[in-house]
Amino acid sequence: MESPAAGTSGIRSPPRRKPLQPKNSNASPAPASLPKLKPTQISPLIKGDADKENRPIHVAAIGSLEASLAEELEAIRRRRERLRVERERTERMLRERDRVLEMAVREWERRREEQRSVELELQRLVRLKELEDSCMRFSPVKSLRAKEEEKRSIKAQSQGLNSAAQDNEATAQEKAPEN
Repeated sequence: MESPAAGTSGIRSPPRRKPLQPKNSNASPAPASLPKLKPTQISPLIKGDADKENRPIHVAAIGSLEASLAEELEAIRRRRERLRVERERTERMLRERDRVLEMAVREWERRREEQRSVELELQRLVRLKELEDSCMRFSPVKSLRAKEEEKRSIKAQSQGLNSAAQDNEATAQEKAPEN
């Protein structure tokens, strides 16, 4: 039969255990919570593991424990020294990498600024060329110097044409009497 506390699933939960108490605790639990124990005596005549906590420690075992402890301490010291050296080497390597990266960043920033200045200069030159072209196409106002030079060139051409015409007439007259 199922108990009413087991629930409808039919699965029984395992009994709950009390946690173990420390063997040599300074704080003693409340007397009401202590279970009543039967007094038992362990006879010192019984050989085996029943009395292992109360056995005396042999001096020879201490010597070997000290030797093995010294070896472990030395191994730990060597390991700590090796780890310290590796940590220092790693820190040096990281500092070197940081320095290289900072130099690369500075170089990139310098090149970016240089490229930006070249682009600005190129834009200025393009605008200047466009302005010059637009001024040459639509120049309704001429300077006085340009106007005077134009008048002189027109006069020179007209005088050249007049003298050429006179020369042509003279050569034509010279050729005419021969006929």
